[in-house]
Amino acid sequence: MTYLNRLHYQLFIVAFIFVTLGTTNHVHAFGKRATPVIVVPAKMTDLAPVAWYSGSIFSRNEAMVAAEVSGRLIMVANVGKTIKKGQVLAKLDGTLAKLEVAEFKAEVQQEEAKRKFLAQEVARLKRLAKTNNAAQTLLEKTISERDTSRAELAVAKARLEQANFRLKRSVVRAPFNGTVVNQTLRMGEWVNSGNAVVYFVDTTSLELRARVSLSALQYLQVDDELLVKENKNQHHMVIHSLVPVGDPQSRLLELRLQGLFGNMAIGQAVRIAVPTAAARNVLAVPRDALVLRRAGSAVYVISDDNKAQRIAVQTGIASHALIEVSGNLKAGDQVVIRGGERLRPGQEVAIKKAAQP
Repeated sequence: MTYLNRLHYQLFIVAFIFVTLGTTNHVHAFGKRATPVIVVPAKMTDLAPVAWYSGSIFSRNEAMVAAEVSGRLIMVANVGKTIKKGQVLAKLDGTLAKLEVAEFKAEVQQEEAKRKFLAQEVARLKRLAKTNNAAQTLLEKTISERDTSRAELAVAKARLEQANFRLKRSVVRAPFNGTVVNQTLRMGEWVNSGNAVVYFVDTTSLELRARVSLSALQYLQVDDELLVKENKNQHHMVIHSLVPVGDPQSRLLELRLQGLFGNMAIGQAVRIAVPTAAARNVLAVPRDALVLRRAGSAVYVISDDNKAQRIAVQTGIASHALIEVSGNLKAGDQVVIRGGERLRPGQEVAIKKAAQP
């Protein structure tokens, strides 16, 4: 290497050192880079211990939709079809019902004509009776027949209404918006009144149901918010129904929760965090702040001069992402939640960003 080349090389090294020292703010006076960390403040909060229970997603509206009259099925909605409230789920052959309607319409007309004739006859006999040209017994008999005719007309009208009802009910309609999940009877089969035709489910109105220990009842009430885990996702849902009656064998009671279900499907399994004791106001840090060693648990607190201090702590209630700690620590202390694995007491750090637990 020539003298000129050596001079250029030395100048390059000196320039690199000055640029490096002038542009980084994460370097010690001795040339060691400060360790980047993420911190959050320790805080006072209400925590309660929880137990995890399994639950499932259910529809709030589901029904085995049954026929209200007997007949042969001539149409059944296909499985998977979405149908709005009031639309047709199934149809029965309505021929017999139509004939009954026609028969009872004629009967009503006949009884109306009879009642009209007897009413006129009573009026005529009353005029004749005033001049002693009609027997009183005949008048009384005609009045009785007129009154009987009125009753028979009422019966005929009731039969006509029943026939119209049976004709109308030969069409099975959706009781709410939903999807056909299963056909219990097929087109062409005979269905009796009360037989289920389709299993129909509302897939948009959902709720979470779980059975939890009776011992948790004293720590639960309607409108409480509970944490729900579904795969890798977490949700907060609200208790909308609490059945305060336990099964005598399992000692479990039923909870029902509502909230935003996103892409969750009916039948999907989830886990629910249920409190097992009353909440207490404690000093808490994120679980990620704990440094676990054989000697015990500790957290790293960052001082005002960006130095790490190792503080031994004792842990208590753990709830979701937070855990209770006690020791030489107070609310507001900045504790490390990322980058603390290789820290040493007194080591200088660079706070990358603040985050909330």
